[in-house]
Amino acid sequence: MNLSELGAWLGARLGMAVFWLLAQLPYCLAARLGARLGGLAWRLPSVRKQVVLTNLQTCFPDWTRGYRRQIAGQVLRYVVRSFAERGMLWFGSAARIRRWVWIDDQAGLAQFKGVPHILLGMHLVGIEAGALRLSLYLDELGFGGGVTLYTPMRNRYFDAFVKNARERFGARMLPRAQIAHGLLRLIRQGVGVQISPDMDFGVNNSEFVDFFGAPACTLTAVSRLARLTGAKIIPVVTELCPHYGGYVLRILPPWLDYPGESVMADTRRMNTFFETQIVRDPAQYYWVHRRFKTRPKGFPRLY
Repeated sequence: MNLSELGAWLGARLGMAVFWLLAQLPYCLAARLGARLGGLAWRLPSVRKQVVLTNLQTCFPDWTRGYRRQIAGQVLRYVVRSFAERGMLWFGSAARIRRWVWIDDQAGLAQFKGVPHILLGMHLVGIEAGALRLSLYLDELGFGGGVTLYTPMRNRYFDAFVKNARERFGARMLPRAQIAHGLLRLIRQGVGVQISPDMDFGVNNSEFVDFFGAPACTLTAVSRLARLTGAKIIPVVTELCPHYGGYVLRILPPWLDYPGESVMADTRRMNTFFETQIVRDPAQYYWVHRRFKTRPKGFPRLY
């Protein structure tokens, strides 16, 4: 093991220890600690703070500067809080996760066992809590925990730890780069496949589609997969409960008349859905991501 590998291994072990310690705290205490640390992060200069402000300026140009900064500060409090809560999510028991992440199944998900469907997620701050609770729920319904697409972390040791934590209730984590051959088969078999396509993954298999009026490089995979498999699209969103009451995972009714007239129209419909969910509480969206990193030709860089 060279020095670089040793550093990665030690960093992963330190990270695991921190999350284990957070898991020993009562949930509400860990969540409050995370929110306090997020408030501190807002007071310090950082690249992510500027990314949040840039994203909010791009998507909500009519907001006042003061209101934009107020929401940005809440974003950082929610994001850091969600990381503090991952100790409970990655080390906690199934019973503990059920206690703090509620299910609101408006779709009647059990009826889709064996029926092609895609569970369409989005990057709200509760995405980790929702994905783990959904894997538990899918296992309870006999789906076997389902499948989630993910992007591996740079530190392979920490990535292996997180992957194992996410799979411990029966889910399978599939790297996005390795899904070409098996994904269609899984969807056709009616396995619960979770896809969250609301990030900038580059120009491959993407189109520039408006997101709050700004061109955003957006994956078209959901429309294409639905056309190839006949899959129903079932949106899932995870929202914070007030007063540190955990989260609620809402499984919404499947979309009607989807796919539509074109892949572009379908992808615009998807982004419109994301917008509708975000405006309910903009601070809960994962604005720390460089959503407009890839720009159309001739457009200036934002970050």
